[in-house]
Amino acid sequence: MKSHNPEKPFVTVVIPVLNNALGIIKCLNALDLQSYPKDAYEVLVIDNGSKDNIQEVTKGYSQTRLLFEDYPSQAAARNKGIINAKGDIIAFTDSDCIPALDWLEKGVDQLLRIPDCKYLGGKITVFFQKPEKPTACELYEYIYAFPQKKYIEEQRFSTTANLFTRKSLFNDVGLFKKSSYTGSDNEWGNEVYSKGYQQVYADDVQILHPARHNWRQLSLKQARIRLSRYRKAIQKKPLSSIRTRLRWIIKTPHLRKFYSQTLDILANQNLVGIMQRVSVIYILLRRLYFDFVIRFSVVYGIDLKHDYKLLRENTDQNK
Repeated sequence: MKSHNPEKPFVTVVIPVLNNALGIIKCLNALDLQSYPKDAYEVLVIDNGSKDNIQEVTKGYSQTRLLFEDYPSQAAARNKGIINAKGDIIAFTDSDCIPALDWLEKGVDQLLRIPDCKYLGGKITVFFQKPEKPTACELYEYIYAFPQKKYIEEQRFSTTANLFTRKSLFNDVGLFKKSSYTGSDNEWGNEVYSKGYQQVYADDVQILHPARHNWRQLSLKQARIRLSRYRKAIQKKPLSSIRTRLRWIIKTPHLRKFYSQTLDILANQNLVGIMQRVSVIYILLRRLYFDFVIRFSVVYGIDLKHDYKLLRENTDQNK
């Protein structure tokens, strides 16, 4: 690779992928058209066990290298990218995302402008398959998906769909926990915060993410995240009696938020008419019921239909 302008730090973009050969094309097209100098960045696509032809898709992009990671987790795939990265800055996104054409330029500018900044999350905007006719699930995602500013300022992490870091940060904090099937970005972000590093949200560092179109896609996401989180919670604090188990099952966070979310939906100006509002409230109810099912299955060791193996076999892990 030719030498680049020393004023522009070299950037490595890391993208894990599983069974999303068609989806990643839009992502790679957007990365190929970045306003950032072409000799100042590379793209690493890490195939995490795909059955479709990722290799054929990535051939046409000169700045893209394809790597393979056998261990079945997003965290392990991202770690593979980090280890092989040439850049001083690492930018993370997902295979179904579409970065803005100035994504790299704005992300790097923010890191350089803010003193000692090594961790920066950008804005994620969801879009619909048919903008003129969004589904109830898409409308739910539009309202609630990817509140990056809240994640960073309140929960101390950025989702890796849009995250810029200094590579040196991994030397101090360590890599993602590869055994975490999901939530590794949350865990790693919390580790970064615990070590005293500044975490920044940048509204002008933007990517697009497709809204989940139907209940299957939305419920798979919920199962993937909640199963992992609840199992970890039970391992840390086992529930010893039937009473404590039932109390834990009932205390789903979805129930605590249901009333306020319903009021938010009724007042939301982005929803058109009563039918859109009712349809999104219906999704809230389905998610509440499904969360009871997930919590019950975790407490009593019942394998759900949408458990880890099926999640990997039937869906792209980045969705």
